[in-house]
Amino acid sequence: MVLIKQKKISKLESHLPFSFLNKKIVIAVNETDLTQSKILKSGLNFPLDIGERVLPSSVGRVSRININGKETIRRDLPKETLYREMEFTRHQWCGKGQTEEVTDCVWIPYQRYQRDLELPFGIEVQVNKTSNGLIVISSDPILYSQSDSELLKHTINLYLELYGSCIAYEDGTAPIQSVAVRRLNWNVLPKGRQPWTVVKGLLTGNMLTQRPKTYAAVMDRFEKIHALNPDFLAYGSGGYKGYLVFGFESKGIYVLESQNTNNAIYIFDKDWEALSKLTKAEILGNQLQKVRIVHNPDWLTKLRQALV
Repeated sequence: MVLIKQKKISKLESHLPFSFLNKKIVIAVNETDLTQSKILKSGLNFPLDIGERVLPSSVGRVSRININGKETIRRDLPKETLYREMEFTRHQWCGKGQTEEVTDCVWIPYQRYQRDLELPFGIEVQVNKTSNGLIVISSDPILYSQSDSELLKHTINLYLELYGSCIAYEDGTAPIQSVAVRRLNWNVLPKGRQPWTVVKGLLTGNMLTQRPKTYAAVMDRFEKIHALNPDFLAYGSGGYKGYLVFGFESKGIYVLESQNTNNAIYIFDKDWEALSKLTKAEILGNQLQKVRIVHNPDWLTKLRQALV
């Protein structure tokens, strides 16, 4: 085993012994080395519960790339037109020389250079225990090879960012017992029609920080999808924070929407339970969506068409 305790590593060979090469490595951190704050910030519950697994929350650059992937700006290509939605307040005439204040959401077009997206690594962390009863947060085994070196380095840096240190084990030298996995990525609300006021109240504490006008526009988008009468809703935890699933089970359709700007609505016709067990990288990388609707002024019309 090798203890790594620093902010970030740049070369695997500077930290892992030659004997680890071409062997599967498990990255872990002991419960005794963690504070309650670090555990909760990573998206896990406190106290740690064996078997829980989650896509970690964004706490810095490495965890953000783990969730969203990495964009490369293509200055060699023509710019593209995108839309930014925000709340806008104006005064309009209402007759007899009077005006009234009106607030609604507007789409503002802008241009930017095109982007190439590297798919997210989507590394999840899981609470396990070793054969001697020690509770750890650990990764899946990763082969220390040329082809998987970036994945292994990313996983180490993810643990360093989340927890401040980690231990690299040669798989099998510190046996981790198999346990039943319980993913914490989604919270499913009780089935049945939920009033928007109730849903909005639940979402408020689960949204990422945004400017007030942008936040209002996002909530307006969520409310319009909710008005289409889904059978159930699920909101994301950990790295899925800010995401909602609207389930139209009678149609076999599941709508995944994000509060993020420059994003898209993903529509799936796969089984929800199966989808909820996949990583974000698996969903995007395998193009499992039936329809992808880019955020623009026509999004609601296209969504309604997809639900017919």
